[in-house]
Amino acid sequence: MSPNQQPYPPNQQYPNYPAYPSGQTLPAPYFPPYFEPPTTPEGVPVVLPPPSALPALPSAPLTAYTPGQQAPLSPTLQQAPMYPANPTNSMNPASKVRRWPAILLFCFFAGIIPETIVTSSSSPLKMVAQPLTLPLIIIFYGTSDLLIREAMIRRRLGLASLLVFGIAFGFLNEGVTAGTWYYVVPNGYAMYGGIDWLWVLSLTIFHILISVITPIAFFDSLFPRFAGQPLLRRRGMIISLILLAAVTSLIALAPLYRPQRVIVLVITIVLALIALRLPPARQSSPSSRTLPGVWRLRLLGFLAMLTYYFCIYLVPDIFSAILRHARTGVALTQVMSGVILLLATVYAIEVGVDWSQRLGWSARHNLALMTGAVAFTTLLSIPFESNVLEPIATVPFFALLVWLAWRQRHSTAGASGGATPSVVPQP
Repeated sequence: MSPNQQPYPPNQQYPNYPAYPSGQTLPAPYFPPYFEPPTTPEGVPVVLPPPSALPALPSAPLTAYTPGQQAPLSPTLQQAPMYPANPTNSMNPASKVRRWPAILLFCFFAGIIPETIVTSSSSPLKMVAQPLTLPLIIIFYGTSDLLIREAMIRRRLGLASLLVFGIAFGFLNEGVTAGTWYYVVPNGYAMYGGIDWLWVLSLTIFHILISVITPIAFFDSLFPRFAGQPLLRRRGMIISLILLAAVTSLIALAPLYRPQRVIVLVITIVLALIALRLPPARQSSPSSRTLPGVWRLRLLGFLAMLTYYFCIYLVPDIFSAILRHARTGVALTQVMSGVILLLATVYAIEVGVDWSQRLGWSARHNLALMTGAVAFTTLLSIPFESNVLEPIATVPFFALLVWLAWRQRHSTAGASGGATPSVVPQP
């Protein structure tokens, strides 16, 4: 109590606080109930700012409402974000769960989906004959997709960034590590300047949709608790980047096609930096249009995979047979086949984006598309790739997709129509 103040009589209304006589005004800056002004450890009083110096809070005129109705929120509360700005908030339940088993499974499926399930590039027979095959694809595909997923979530990037990341990974995979741009020439394809440009386009589209988007969407269906949530801390991202750089540099510096590999590696790095700098995803209201049914999505996924294989293998062969006597038949075959493939891909992406913007779109719908696409490659593997033991991988994985669909159908979120957060953003 300051020396110039006298003790006040007891307060009958608030017995825990000292009272002051009715009508008496306390000297500023005191306010009832009476309290001592703050002081420093040396006993020097701390001067409090007058109320006029405090920043003004946003206010709005009150809106009249009748009794029984909910009171309207202030503009400040109405504009407050529903989710925290930092997705790595420690209050997130997913951050309290052990993540390393999910990370290992993510890397495993990121490798075998494009290399073993959808194609037979790394078949089970090859993994038995060359034991290092499986660890290498797990490290290469797993770390790449992990880093892409973390960048998409942490920076809240949009569809454009996801597509550029997919292009960059396609360049890194086929132009740097595998080197298929420089020697693979299927029927109807041709080399120009030492590069098969139509094959570049075909495999880049494959890696965008199958090597990047599909594993991430599959992981969100396999582990709904981690959907839309980061998996790695800073140390994990550094370790992933070191592993990816080690595997890439080990192959990029090989003598075969070294100049081309180094150039493509530089282009890959530039594309990744561009993807990181693109604007974040837009926040838009979902459309009220009707969602397609899951069986329709499964059928369309099957037809989409069929169309892709038709465009990359049969269309160039057909054009080359038709134009084989033309003077520029080879060049026309490359251009026309590439245009058809590109148009089909753009149309498929536009349709998928339109569906994902509709109210109620969830991981169950993503899974339906994946199931249809994998059904096509599974059916192909049984009669045509049994010699490399492909059905050992494709049939169990297809059964896993069916089980996940059953689980989602009988889960609470699926029954109530709730959407699951996803990494795949709005455009």
